[in-house]
Amino acid sequence: MVIDRPALADRSRWNGPRLSIVVGLCGFDARAGARFVQQSEPVALDVDPAAPQAARIAERAYEAHDLVLVHVSGAPSQTQLARLRARLVHVDGLASRTAAGFPALMSGTTLLFFDERGNADPAPFRDAGVAFAARDVTVDDRTASSYIRFMLARTVLRSQREGRLVVLMRPRAHSLGALAALDATRTVQFVPLTQP
Repeated sequence: MVIDRPALADRSRWNGPRLSIVVGLCGFDARAGARFVQQSEPVALDVDPAAPQAARIAERAYEAHDLVLVHVSGAPSQTQLARLRARLVHVDGLASRTAAGFPALMSGTTLLFFDERGNADPAPFRDAGVAFAARDVTVDDRTASSYIRFMLARTVLRSQREGRLVVLMRPRAHSLGALAALDATRTVQFVPLTQP
């Protein structure tokens, strides 16, 4: 299954906003990641496998039916991938800032690739039969609550025109608060990363 955002035929038409949330990097503070997992809306956790709480937060995400993405700096070998999957047990995909080598590595698996930078070409993944999702926006480059809320509001408006957007945020209290405030409005549909 390949995930790619379809182009809207009529860009002037307004749609209900749809967001997929990716929280990362997780695993350094299990409580911070767990607070996102405890939300009623689906999230994907981008977990640093070297972090001390990586296995614990991956287990919590699995129990909440949220996705677990393992963050790697580059395409691991098949042996390294097997070790990561054995250590974290519940792995739904890989996340990276580079796409080189991943289509071949992940071909024939059910793993999803998350492009953290948001500029990878989806074609090699599609050709390899690998599920693919890319970051569209990061909403908390600044830590002030007002900034994060502003960025989420802009993302919602953009989603009305472009369709589903993938939002990257960090496991911080202000980010969680802004997400919870947006969720309380009920004007946004939160969808799993695996949905187009």
